[in-house]
Parts: sequence; C-alpha cells; structure tokens
Amino acid sequence: LGKAYGIESHVLSPAETKDLYPLMNVCDVSGTLYVPSDGTMDPAGTCTTLARAATANGASVIENCPVGGIQVKVDDYGVRRVTGVQTKYGTIQTTCAINCAGE
Repeated sequence: LGKAYGIESHVLSPAETKDLYPLMNVCDVSGTLYVPSDGTMDPAGTCTTLARAATANGASVIENCPVGGIQVKVDDYGVRRVTGVQTKYGTIQTTCAINCAGE
C-alpha cells in the first residue's frame, strides 16, 4: 500500500531487521515491514491490505475472536513451534499466529 502511494517501504528479512534494530529478538520472525518515514502509513489501511493479501494466499482472518493462549510444541530440533491458538470458541489449529493487537 505504501509503494502504491509513493511511500518508501521495504519488507526485511530477519537478518536485515536485526541489523536495523539490534535489540529485537528475530528468532521467531519471518519478516518485517520497514517504512523509513515511519508514521506516514495509515495503520488501519495497512492492516486491511495485509489481511487481503493473506486471504488471497489462502490464510483465514478471524475477527472479534480473543485469543486466550497460544499452544506450542518443541520440535525434533528443540525449537518451539506454534501449533494452535486457544479462543473462547475452541482451539484453532495453526502453525502461524500473528499478534495484531498493537500491544
């Protein structure tokens, strides 16, 4: 969305993110969005655009569904992996969870 409006923005790898923000733990990050002129992008528009892109690529977006916990399992290599999220509607099995709460 930023590029469509002429706003410089970049999707960074975990290593690039670590170079830019050395204190950030990137062990469980797939990538980040970097906008050098931070604050010029509309957060709601960005979220909507990301949700549309995710659903276009097969993801499900479930709104108004508070998460009570994230289930994890240690794999054969000793890495903790997401296996599901606990909600008041039951457990949703997934290998990926994204916190979009802004906190």
